[in-house]
Amino acid sequence: MDIEDIIIKRLNTALSPEEEKEFKTWLDGPPENAALYRKLEQIRLQGQDLERIRELDVDSIWEDLVKRSKQGRAPWRRKRHPVFMWSAAAALVGVCMALTVLYRPFSNREADVPGNTVKITLDKGKLELMTKGEAKHLKNKEGTIVAVQHGDTLDYGQHAAAGREASMSTIEVPYGQTFTLKLADGTYVTLNSGSSMTYPDSFGKGETRSVVLRGEAYFKVARDEQHPFVISAEGVGVEVLGTSFNLSSYTGDREVAVVLTEGSVKMYDEENAGPGREVILKPGQRGAFNRERKALSVEEADVREHTAWLEGRLVLTNTAFPEIIRKLQRTYNVEIINRYPELEDEVFTASFDVESIEEILAIFAEDTPFKFEKKNGKIMITAP
Repeated sequence: MDIEDIIIKRLNTALSPEEEKEFKTWLDGPPENAALYRKLEQIRLQGQDLERIRELDVDSIWEDLVKRSKQGRAPWRRKRHPVFMWSAAAALVGVCMALTVLYRPFSNREADVPGNTVKITLDKGKLELMTKGEAKHLKNKEGTIVAVQHGDTLDYGQHAAAGREASMSTIEVPYGQTFTLKLADGTYVTLNSGSSMTYPDSFGKGETRSVVLRGEAYFKVARDEQHPFVISAEGVGVEVLGTSFNLSSYTGDREVAVVLTEGSVKMYDEENAGPGREVILKPGQRGAFNRERKALSVEEADVREHTAWLEGRLVLTNTAFPEIIRKLQRTYNVEIINRYPELEDEVFTASFDVESIEEILAIFAEDTPFKFEKKNGKIMITAP
């Protein structure tokens, strides 16, 4: 399968282990690859789906990516060679062309879906739409009720049936929204904006409780010493028996990170798992897997900073401006384009809760002057 096909498949469903490995190899290549995927993923999670991808100006996007790669001076960026630059450009063109061809079947399935709608893809590809505040029953392919929505929570616990064959579902939370699942075992998972998770509607006896996360979520895992709870998150495995923690694994971020609030967590590299290749976290610690160095690290952390999003707050501590932009895009469901490269190396410390996106940018601009303009759902940042 070509990389273009793998990217398209990952945007819409889960990959096989072999496909996921090939995707990860491509994503860990030159930074332009991650930038491209973030843009495609952002369009999809904004609820605009493939219509905007169809209208993308490939040449201008690529010119912007190349420009930023030359101007950016972040220390984690690797030196690139022309062949890699060409490969990323070819992938960009190939993906956009392929998505254009595939637009019609996908648009038939998700036409006129509001941008604030949570999407759940059930077994056999059936699509269910959830809007916060509703009361709704979720049924499987046999017509059996497997979950009930109450407000912003979808509860599988009260309809878990022993002996029933489990089916897999994938939930997608759009930018600007959060949503909570109560899994069949009683585990609560609150997903942050721009996140998705694949999970079973029931857990069988003797089985490991396994889910796959992309993005960020806060887990409050129901304790079951006989059945470990295992999360696969962008190549990192997290295993617990019963505990509470925040896990962030957004595609394109430098790190996959776990911040533990209570209990204990084992964290490991799925590609190189084994004795001595894992870390055990204690409450108040942050475990991180650096994607580029393939290394795990542990440090003390302010738990409140990493879980503030659960209360609708955004807390930043010595955070680089490019990362701030990504957080703002997910939180406020808006595309931000930075045309002022001097901001790439700036770091900020701040806390926000009720401020608008314009107010937040104005506060940053007071510290480090720049101009910004919001037009047609996009914010453009330029030199002062």
